[in-house]
Amino acid sequence: MPDRQHGLGVRVEVVLKVVEGGPFRAAEGPEKSSVAPLEAGRAELGQGRGVALGLRGEVAAKAEHVSPRPELIELVRLRASQINGCAYCVDTHAHNARHAGASVQRVDAVAIWLDSPLFTHSERAALALTDSVTRLSETHAPESVVAEALMVLGQQLTAAILGLIISINAWNEIGVTSRCWAVPQRE
Repeated sequence: MPDRQHGLGVRVEVVLKVVEGGPFRAAEGPEKSSVAPLEAGRAELGQGRGVALGLRGEVAAKAEHVSPRPELIELVRLRASQINGCAYCVDTHAHNARHAGASVQRVDAVAIWLDSPLFTHSERAALALTDSVTRLSETHAPESVVAEALMVLGQQLTAAILGLIISINAWNEIGVTSRCWAVPQRE
């Protein structure tokens, strides 16, 4: 069981950088490192101009390095995107999960993973953590869910998946808020 004071024992960093000319502007005065309120319309939010989220690249690289299964990474991304209602991300990560080796049946069952026999013990632990963290205001990430993830996945993979969940939740917030990415038509 993780030490409550130290949590996972791994530092997860999420970095927002202000880029000149973007939708955020540096605050004036002594607190120059802070960020002023958003000064952009909805259409500008998701254009990637001005905000470099140090999320997808570094966090995904850590998860991919720790997890031997790219399919698990995509299932986590898909589940969080389903909960958050990001149409573009649901489409993208369902497609990516199939490309990573998940069957159509398993991809379809992610929405009802709790009632499906199609997922392994480790996938269930990762999906339970995904549900708890994505619905944080409702669940407060119960100790039992975190403890199960640590026991089944280990500290390193649990920390990597936590970073991945935080990352996809941020991307979902951008996608849902800005509605900037159209769902591509696939054949």
